[in-house]
Amino acid sequence: MDKMKQKLQTFIIEQLEVEPKDEKNLNAKAIIENYTSDLLNLLEEYRRSGLADKKLKREILTGDPKKIYSMIWEAQLFKLLQKQNHVLSATGDEGPDFFFEHEDKQIWIEATTLHSDKIKKEEDTFESGIIDTEKFTLKWKSAISGKSKRFQDYIQQNKFGVKTSDICIIAVSSLGMHKIRGAACFRPIPDSPTYSSHLEYGVGDPCVDAKGERVYRRRNNISKPNGALCASDLFSRDEYRHISAILSAHTPICTSEEHQYEFRMNPNANNPLSKDLYNKITNFFER
Repeated sequence: MDKMKQKLQTFIIEQLEVEPKDEKNLNAKAIIENYTSDLLNLLEEYRRSGLADKKLKREILTGDPKKIYSMIWEAQLFKLLQKQNHVLSATGDEGPDFFFEHEDKQIWIEATTLHSDKIKKEEDTFESGIIDTEKFTLKWKSAISGKSKRFQDYIQQNKFGVKTSDICIIAVSSLGMHKIRGAACFRPIPDSPTYSSHLEYGVGDPCVDAKGERVYRRRNNISKPNGALCASDLFSRDEYRHISAILSAHTPICTSEEHQYEFRMNPNANNPLSKDLYNKITNFFER
């Protein structure tokens, strides 16, 4: 546990860009200690549940921010599902992250986080008055598509008991983008559609109409840096019909900070959520 604590402290210092002996920030040491304690308690509770990957401790000890963020999000998601009173079952290190049953349906949850590779901190500016959401939407697209393909592989290869009739929920957190954009990597500007909904329904960048009101252009494709196009409007596409719903989240490192969630059901899903399960989940987030 001491080694884990040391790794997490180093991680906190790097990600929050604070130093324990910062004379300009007298609370720096307390912030680091509180965040580290929060994370240790969260990860230890997750480990004791028997649902965590056996590699949890090993991943933390690598000191790799990507791996640490991944473990934190899984632990946060575990707490979230636990509070909703789902009876969770272990799925093993190689399969989907969480599993539970509801009304004779098998529900699988694939968890993933965004990472800030190839995006520089100084790119976060709205001084020009133009908001270019494509590069951040691409981050969400990559995360969702990766888990979507993996779940399809489970079905086709008959792995882990996953069936064609099962429900798949992809849970994506912007946690790994914390150092770059904070809450702005969840939605471009306050009170605007999230990046996830940009993808799910083909929502484009905001603009102002003739009446001076904010409106959103439709965007069916997203431009990659090399000029190639990749599909948006995922919920209208056949290759994503095996996804029943997407949970998108902004979950800061500290458990006491405000978390934001958005849960969207795929209206064209092969296996839609029951009304009871959908209401149970959405009512939880609306409380």
